[in-house]
Amino acid sequence: MKLRVFTACSADPNDYKEAVALGSIGVLTNSSLLLKCFGDEMTLKQSARKMLKESEGMMVFQSVHGYSCDDIVAKALDIYELDKSRLGFKIACSTEGFKAMKKLSDMNIKLIATAMFTYQQAYMAAVTGCWAISPFLGRGNEAGYDMVTVIRNIRALYNRIEDREPPEILAASIHNKEEAMQAFLAGADSVAVDIQTLKDFCNDPMSLQTEKSFGAAFDKIRGEDASYLSFSLNDHNYEE
Repeated sequence: MKLRVFTACSADPNDYKEAVALGSIGVLTNSSLLLKCFGDEMTLKQSARKMLKESEGMMVFQSVHGYSCDDIVAKALDIYELDKSRLGFKIACSTEGFKAMKKLSDMNIKLIATAMFTYQQAYMAAVTGCWAISPFLGRGNEAGYDMVTVIRNIRALYNRIEDREPPEILAASIHNKEEAMQAFLAGADSVAVDIQTLKDFCNDPMSLQTEKSFGAAFDKIRGEDASYLSFSLNDHNYEE
């Protein structure tokens, strides 16, 4: 298990800088995020080019779709020409989707089987050579699935694979830091979160309160200025 973090695509390049500084290793997209970030006049290839330019060297997984396996493969290969070292693709779980995943994975292209809700789909992702899977934790729970149990059982299934590296379990559709930790504890290798949720990983009210109390003491040490913490003189217990 790797315990890694991927972040959602953003219209603000500064979000990528913060994500990298906080340990994120990749950018993930979906059609809703692409529309929100880049509007309706930018093609999938154009948005991929923009993300590659702004994402601080991270892997970029562009969402692609199509009526048939051949449609999906053609669209992915056209975009893949932009940067074969940093581009991968997200493809939704379906019959045609898995056919496309098999073709593209045979070309050593990194693929994420996305919109995943079942063990059977996880099995198909392993068979077709996907690099990762994205079980949708939040969306699945809202629809009545027990996605923590699904992720836990996928981990058990993948632990039985001996002849090759199983797909990475990259939990997505995560709404807050608590859901992210549920996914990790269930056996996910990675989680996909937005930049605000990643920042939420770093902070807790008690940590901020404690930092203020230390700041009141730091501020009294020669050469130190901790006024940025906006502490009050009552924040510190000097007998602590």
